[in-house]
Amino acid sequence: MHNSSPYKELSLRSLINLFFIIYLSIAISSLNNKDLISFFRGVKISCIIQVFWCILQVVLWYGNRIDLNKLIFVDTFCLFETVSKYAGNILCVSGLSHHPCNLIVVIILILSLFSSSWKWIVCLFVAFFSRNTTTVISIGIAILIMLVPDMFKSFSSNRIKSKTIVTIAVFSIIPTVLFMIFSHNIISWGEEIFKRFSSIFSGGTLDGSTFAHLSYYSFLPDVWHRYTFIEIIFGYSYGWTYGMFGMFYGSDYNLYFNASIINAGVESDPMNLIYGIGIFGTVMFYS
Repeated sequence: MHNSSPYKELSLRSLINLFFIIYLSIAISSLNNKDLISFFRGVKISCIIQVFWCILQVVLWYGNRIDLNKLIFVDTFCLFETVSKYAGNILCVSGLSHHPCNLIVVIILILSLFSSSWKWIVCLFVAFFSRNTTTVISIGIAILIMLVPDMFKSFSSNRIKSKTIVTIAVFSIIPTVLFMIFSHNIISWGEEIFKRFSSIFSGGTLDGSTFAHLSYYSFLPDVWHRYTFIEIIFGYSYGWTYGMFGMFYGSDYNLYFNASIINAGVESDPMNLIYGIGIFGTVMFYS
C-alpha cells in the first residue's frame, strides 16, 4: 500500500460518521408508535418537497431554460461552484441534490411509504427527467418486483380492484402523452442508454461513469493482489475506497479515478464494504 495515503485521517472521519449513524439507528428503534408515525410523516413530507422541487426544475428548464438549483445555490447565494449535471446540454433533474442518482432514495421511499397508485406516475416522472440510467433502472426493477406481481394477483383472483384499473390506464395514457411531447428527447436518450448497455457486453468504448462503476467489480482481483492478507480480511479504510482507486489507477485512468477526490466511497455498497472493511467486516455487516 502507499505510505503517503491519507487513509488514517479519512478512516477516523468515517468512524465518527459511523457513530452518528449508530446513534440515529438506536434512537429511531427506541421510538414508540406515536413518535414513529411522526418520524415517517416527516420523511413523507421530505419526499413531497423533493418531488415538488423536481417539478419546478422541469417547468423552469423546459419552459425558459432556467436551471433552478444553479440560480439559487450558485448565482444567488454562491454556496457552491456547481450543483447541476447536464446530458447533451439538457438539465438532469436532481431535486434538492447535486446528482440525479440520489433521487433513487426518494423513489424507494415514495414507493414504500405512499399507497396511492399515482406514486408510480410520480416516480416515472422523476426518473424520466433525471436522465440518469441508474435511476431509470431502479424504477424498472421496482415495477417488476412490486407492481407487476400485484397486477397478476388481481387478474388471477378475478377481482380487479379499481386502483389496478386506474394504474393501468394511467400507465397507458401518461407515457403516450410524454412521448408525443418529448419524442425527440426520448429517442435520443433511449439510444444513449442502449449504447451504454451494448458497450458493456460488446466490449466497446465505455463512458467514464460506466467504466468506473464496472471497475468496482472487475478490478477486485487486482486490488486484492495489491492488498496484504490482513487488508483483504479486515479492509484498509472505510472512508477512502474511492481514493484507493485514485491512487492505484489514477495515472492510467485519469478521467475516471481522480486521486484528488479521496474522501469518498465507491458507488456500490457491497464493494465499498469489501474494499473498506474487508471480507470479515462485510460478512459481519450483512449477517
